[in-house]
Amino acid sequence: MSLLARELICLFGKGYLIYRLIKQRRGWKCNVVYFITTKYFFSMNIVKKQSRLVALAAFFFIVFVGGQVSAQKPPPASAEYFTIESYYRVKWGYAEEFIRLWKTNHYPLLKRAQEKGDVISIKAEAPRFHSGEETRWDYRVTVVFKNVATAFDENLVTPYKKQLFPDLDALARSEQHRFELLLAHWDVETAEDKL
Repeated sequence: MSLLARELICLFGKGYLIYRLIKQRRGWKCNVVYFITTKYFFSMNIVKKQSRLVALAAFFFIVFVGGQVSAQKPPPASAEYFTIESYYRVKWGYAEEFIRLWKTNHYPLLKRAQEKGDVISIKAEAPRFHSGEETRWDYRVTVVFKNVATAFDENLVTPYKKQLFPDLDALARSEQHRFELLLAHWDVETAEDKL
């Protein structure tokens, strides 16, 4: 009794379907159907010749339904993320004071927005070396928002001001002083370029 085995492997979604056919004296019959995914593994042993149609139907059902389900997935949330880099140029000798005021007054508001899910990430950087006055910046803050509407919502952090700063007059005076230290401020909208 000579056996000739063939395997048909179909990749879809995050799984593999292996349909193994064995050639016997009177024709092809399905021996085993394996379905392997990252979550589970199962096999169906089918020994009767009449069950071949059932195995083929199961095979095509899994292939076509699996393909449609994976095709209907929404785009990843990161496709909606919106990134803004804010650059600050401060009067000579006042960079440390500006950064301290930013961390005291503005960072807690952004952090609260991050806890609520409106902001995805916050990153602040200062240059190690100085450059010419035209290209100089003293502080850069990169904020990734969950979408464009959130990024341009003028009242995004307003509800958190009373929660975090009971004395709003003191906050306003401190912010006024922080802005008096600025020589220039500009925002750059950025998009990640996949390489």
